[in-house]
Amino acid sequence: MTNLVEAPEIPDTVTDMNYAFYGCTNLKEALVIPESVENLQYTFKNCINLTGNLIINTQALSLTNGCLTGTATNNGCNLVLSGSCPDLRAIYNTKSSNSHITLVE
Repeated sequence: MTNLVEAPEIPDTVTDMNYAFYGCTNLKEALVIPESVENLQYTFKNCINLTGNLIINTQALSLTNGCLTGTATNNGCNLVLSGSCPDLRAIYNTKSSNSHITLVE
């Protein structure tokens, strides 16, 4: 899936996004994660060109391991993480130290 540039809209029926965009190095536009999602483990791992606003609205999130590991690390790629998810800080903390990610709580 390294050629994926734009993610599809995630339907409200999706509950598991485990590894969904893992390694999608050409994925550029962030998306909205609906309230129905309960698993974001490694969802955006190594998405090195992801930019824009990643909005996570899930309320029942229990699995966030590595969600943002290696994400938005290229020069000029800035990602803003926001949404109504009570675990935004935990998701933010999965980012690599050199990632250009901002948390808006």
